[in-house]
Amino acid sequence: MQSTEMYILNDVVKLTGIPKQTLHAWERRYKAVVPKRQESNRRVYSRDEVYRLRLLKELVDSGQRIGNIADLDTPGLEKKLSARSDQNRLSTSDLLDVIEALDQEALDRTLTDYFLARGPIAFCQELIMPTLREIGDRWEKASLSAIAEHLFSASARNLLGLALNQGQMPTGSMVAMFTTPEGEPHELAVLAAAVSAKMFGVQAIFLGPQSPPVELAKAAAKLNVDVVCIGSLVLPTADLERQIDLLTSTLPPNIELWLGRPEPIDEVLSIHPRVRVFSDLFDYENAMRTKATLAAA
Repeated sequence: MQSTEMYILNDVVKLTGIPKQTLHAWERRYKAVVPKRQESNRRVYSRDEVYRLRLLKELVDSGQRIGNIADLDTPGLEKKLSARSDQNRLSTSDLLDVIEALDQEALDRTLTDYFLARGPIAFCQELIMPTLREIGDRWEKASLSAIAEHLFSASARNLLGLALNQGQMPTGSMVAMFTTPEGEPHELAVLAAAVSAKMFGVQAIFLGPQSPPVELAKAAAKLNVDVVCIGSLVLPTADLERQIDLLTSTLPPNIELWLGRPEPIDEVLSIHPRVRVFSDLFDYENAMRTKATLAAA
């Protein structure tokens, strides 16, 4: 499925590293991409176009002339550079080498390339979550600095935040709210879930981490949301169950509660009548796509 994300010019400059003047020249002289125009005449670019521009930038930086490659389609650019296949084979170990080197520029470039090539859910499921688990293991062994972890988390959070906030809020009829429960600081998976929902035309409201359950329920009712999505990685099961009980006792019955939680899932949570549990982000994405499609029908 082709992405429906749209990026404004300033976001494209940040994501690709191509100066505005150069980008305009590539469009005008070589038709490298043909962005759409909003009613205000402002350029907007799809994620596929941003990915294509990243490939062109990599090739130009490696010595290619833009005039010789601008007419290649995206698969042709991928084949010429082999950038996408390299990124898809990126291992957690390779990424951790970049993180441990505290190389901000290389880290941002690596994460951005993977995000544009694979999309938010695959980006988080295949790269971010395994890396976070490995970081946790290395922390226990005192083989990774706190600064390295903060650098990685900040880079990933900034990238996902940019994807969520770029462009205009969808005007679809479905509204979803995203957060983590109190005591759960890990927000990257929930942020990726919000970005994915926005791709499907959902009005995605991201609250950040650690929302008090009763206040969350009141906010969801006030904003008339359709789904509240919470994610938890490390919160003890007893604490999570307590907060879900508080949340569901206050949440209006017409609002669904979706929980992202890695396996193994506690039986109490798995059979809770008000909770739909996802242990896999890809399963969540399929469910959100289906619900958004039905809401728009």
